[in-house]
Amino acid sequence: MSGENRRLISKLGVSVFLDVNLELLWERVRNKESRPLLKTLNPKETLSKIFDDRKDQYHLADLSIVANSSCSIMQTMQDVLASLRKWPDVMSPRGDCP
Repeated sequence: MSGENRRLISKLGVSVFLDVNLELLWERVRNKESRPLLKTLNPKETLSKIFDDRKDQYHLADLSIVANSSCSIMQTMQDVLASLRKWPDVMSPRGDCP
């Protein structure tokens, strides 16, 4: 991601990194047709390379939420919302957008 894009995201919103290990990420995306970058001869190797290449950028996100195989989509969403509530001017105390 370009520095300019990162600055715009930080200025206009909050970036969120859903931190998941590579094996779980592979389990979640391996059968998805909506992942054009993984349409290669060895998609798991491609994912691993993308993951490694981008890891440092991902860790620059404003928020990092750890997700693991025991986290449901609902639990992950609740974790994201709880973290966003701590940021001023992002969400109201009721949890909706201001």
